Amino acid sequence: MSMGARTGRARRCAVALAIGLAAWVGCDPEPGASVARVDAGHLRQRLELLHGNPVLLVFWATWCQPCIQEVPELAALHQAAPGGLRVVGVSLDALSVDNDRASTRVAQFLRSAPVPYAQLLYVGAPEPLVQAYQLPGNIPFAILYDANGRTLRRFEGRVSAATIRAALNGAGEH
Repeated sequence: MSMGARTGRARRCAVALAIGLAAWVGCDPEPGASVARVDAGHLRQRLELLHGNPVLLVFWATWCQPCIQEVPELAALHQAAPGGLRVVGVSLDALSVDNDRASTRVAQFLRSAPVPYAQLLYVGAPEPLVQAYQLPGNIPFAILYDANGRTLRRFEGRVSAATIRAALNGAGEH
């Protein structure tokens, strides 16, 4: 990373910390930090804050073994940030248990396996989420967006860092 890029990132992080948006501009969240609760509208707003960077939006849950298994690779990918990639995890735990219990489960998981990318807990009705993101019903499920917010690719099941890098390279987002 060039000195100019580091300085720009440092400035963005300082501003983000001041307004409470650290996870949305590329600053690493605090391990064990509370997870923001969102509905479909808030999720869209949060993603708009990342405009200018490619984004991998990952839907997961603490009870989903393939979801948990892909976390280390996604964490490494986020830290490498090819093409400025930002990974955003959206837990769907609250679709199967109440919001407070889901929040506790996600927070416990993140304390035991800190994740360097933004984490959200979806707490809205399932229909708006399914419609907005065309969710197939299985997780893990991920959507790769380019820096302009256009969908590059959708991934059902575990996805490898190599596959994501190839999609970014194929779209000129490297």
